[in-house]
Amino acid sequence: MTIQGRKVRLFAVDAPELLQTCTDKRGRSYDCGEAAAAALRTLVRGTSLSCLVVRHDRYRRAVARCTRPATLFQRAVDLSEWLLERGHALVYRQYAGRYLGEYERLEAAARKAGRGIWAGSFVPPWVWRKDLGWP
Repeated sequence: MTIQGRKVRLFAVDAPELLQTCTDKRGRSYDCGEAAAAALRTLVRGTSLSCLVVRHDRYRRAVARCTRPATLFQRAVDLSEWLLERGHALVYRQYAGRYLGEYERLEAAARKAGRGIWAGSFVPPWVWRKDLGWP
């Protein structure tokens, strides 16, 4: 994501890359990276975000836990959890720290329910990037 001109990576999740494709439950290819990005854009459109920078990665991006604050009619939403719950991202296990158990539970529930990328087949984003020679 880009927030106020700064690149921000969401904490402990890895979503499909924008150019990445997946296969749906009928075996048809679709742009799963764009689907994940579009879902996130819809969630945050017109709202302010609260982000707590956890660290910086090797590309100098802020790695942050970002939340859409609660409103009168909606609870606060942790963006990483939201992506996992809807099957738009996978847990980046080596970086999840104390949140690993909860994030794995959310990922497993999405997988069991066949939500998002779990409805069909996909290559994990870190494997997809490696196969292309991306860092």
